[in-house]
Amino acid sequence: MPRIEFRCLFRLYQSVLSIVHWFTILLLLMAVTRVSGEPINKRATSGLNAHQVNSQGYWSARHQRNFKGVINYNSLMALVRAQWFFNQKTDSNQDQLVVQFRPVIDNESRKKNYLGIFVDEMYWEHPICFGSTGFLGSQGFLKNQQPLAFVTLGRQKHSYGVAMGRNPSDFFNQYKPRHRGLSDEDRRNEQLGDDSVGWMLLGDSYTLEAVVADQITQSPVYALQAHRHLSDSKDQKGAKNQQQTTTALLRWQQYWDTWMMDTELLAYYGPEPALAVNFTRLMGDSTLVYTEMAVRLGRDRPTPKRAWNAVSGNYQFMAEPDRQPKLYPDGVIGIQYSFEPNELLLKGATLNVEYWYNTQGFSVQEYQDIVDSLGNKGREGSYVDHSSKSARALLGMSDLRQQTLFVRLGDLALFPQMDADFVWINDLNDSSQLISSRIHFDLNDNSRIRFVYEKTLGNPLSQYGRKAEQSFFVSFKRFF
Repeated sequence: MPRIEFRCLFRLYQSVLSIVHWFTILLLLMAVTRVSGEPINKRATSGLNAHQVNSQGYWSARHQRNFKGVINYNSLMALVRAQWFFNQKTDSNQDQLVVQFRPVIDNESRKKNYLGIFVDEMYWEHPICFGSTGFLGSQGFLKNQQPLAFVTLGRQKHSYGVAMGRNPSDFFNQYKPRHRGLSDEDRRNEQLGDDSVGWMLLGDSYTLEAVVADQITQSPVYALQAHRHLSDSKDQKGAKNQQQTTTALLRWQQYWDTWMMDTELLAYYGPEPALAVNFTRLMGDSTLVYTEMAVRLGRDRPTPKRAWNAVSGNYQFMAEPDRQPKLYPDGVIGIQYSFEPNELLLKGATLNVEYWYNTQGFSVQEYQDIVDSLGNKGREGSYVDHSSKSARALLGMSDLRQQTLFVRLGDLALFPQMDADFVWINDLNDSSQLISSRIHFDLNDNSRIRFVYEKTLGNPLSQYGRKAEQSFFVSFKRFF
């Protein structure tokens, strides 16, 4: 009997996905047109035990101006999300097809225009009921009486983690490009999913989940230089840095009502296998403490070294993969305090303080070797010139060093229709900083405008100082 590889099944699925791609988008446009003019989440129903369609979305116009070098970036995009419910019997016992796509037009000075459509999600969900239940679906549920399971197939988003600034346990989205100027909600919405098969069991106070995905992974060095949107491997320049890898994840989440604590354990199999544990505990009415810790087997970046070259008579800089994989802890410890509404803070405010410790980042000696390779003289000799390209690529990585302090004061409602938040990130190893202030206005029930001012400080070879600049970002968003 011929052997069928698991990867071949994924390739077959991707072929089918490409065939139904445009046909599904056409059906979506027809559905959205049919329910246009109705409020978001308004259902178009064709009868009892028949199908339903939920559709929602928004369009957005964006502009970013970088005052260093006067680089302008303009974008016009739309996000459409639709859910088809089939063979409805109860709120929890029905199949559904979920599709989300984003037409995008980008224009950036000194670069070519970009036009494309991203299919963020396209998956089928089938419920398996074990008894009467109060669940409303896998995206949100009420307290149930009996367990309920879901099976999913297709392109789906998988996001994990409890921290605010960064999530070491968000294994499927570690190197996907994200725009810092967007709100947290928009960053989650405008994220490309992975082709996967999933199973989830929801109980009274626990969740069990298993996912097998054909995940798009790429070199972390290239990820920093990638386009703002992650394409379906259409960027030929980065094709050699991208690969599709079969990955798997197991997750167990448990809420302990007695201690008001939520725990989460994750096991990930992929390019750097990892284990993660997340804790969240409510302390009183206003304080939330949380920790997110992941331990990876293997490093996510080349290890910089210097070696004596007897031929040239000087030291040579090298960046090599970790040939003997070690365990690399990566964690976040944080606290969130919520201020009560008062005359000054109409809706209150939240303060988050986090300490990031990532041993994947370069140590003091490794960082010094990288800096020295860019032309500085070493005490024993100089480095060869051709090493500077790889050294600059390493300096372009995110999480460059190991220790960072993150502070966010958010949800400030100084006026009924205006919210603001402020972010300060300080790299404790090189003292570089990122300062960001964001203000957003609700023009009406369906329209919002957002302003972001961002400034980075530090020496030219530091985490944030390497791009020391001031930038201004504005976006207009309208729901439909």
